[in-house]
Amino acid sequence: MERFAPMQRLSPRAFAPFGEVLSMRDAEPKLINAGTSRRYNGLGHIVTCGYHAGAIISLFRSQPRHLPMRVQLLERHPLGTQAFYPLSGHAYLILVAPPLDFHNADSPPDLGQLTLFRADPDQGINLGLNVWHHPLLAMDAESEFLVVDREGDGVNCVEFRFDPDLAPWIRPDGLYPEGQV
Repeated sequence: MERFAPMQRLSPRAFAPFGEVLSMRDAEPKLINAGTSRRYNGLGHIVTCGYHAGAIISLFRSQPRHLPMRVQLLERHPLGTQAFYPLSGHAYLILVAPPLDFHNADSPPDLGQLTLFRADPDQGINLGLNVWHHPLLAMDAESEFLVVDREGDGVNCVEFRFDPDLAPWIRPDGLYPEGQV
């Protein structure tokens, strides 16, 4: 990473290269249960690949991060999408990057395209297959997330660790190259 990248507000258009935004904001509900509930259907699509694989639902409790913060690692999931939906009413950050080569399953992240988003408390995300991302970045307080992802045979979490001397920094206004705290 060689340049400052401002933090972006999470939107379906801006996040499209990395996955889906899960939100009721622009979705058309369907009345169910004799008109007592609104169902916001099909906000995201879970993908699971490999043998003996399926989708599971988990709850994560994440500790808040404090800025500025050095980015130490990114991870990706080659065998399944991974969806997060906040439950605690707090905004959070999302740091993502595409693979350098989409045609190579072992491709490292394209660090020139690291992108930092700020998600509102009513926005979730569904990360696409092989999208490099930072682990959860809760900001204001300990935060809980509903997570839907893959369980099954095979390695579904690959990590990329930054050289500590070259790692970028997250600040309140965006992402900075190494040494620019």
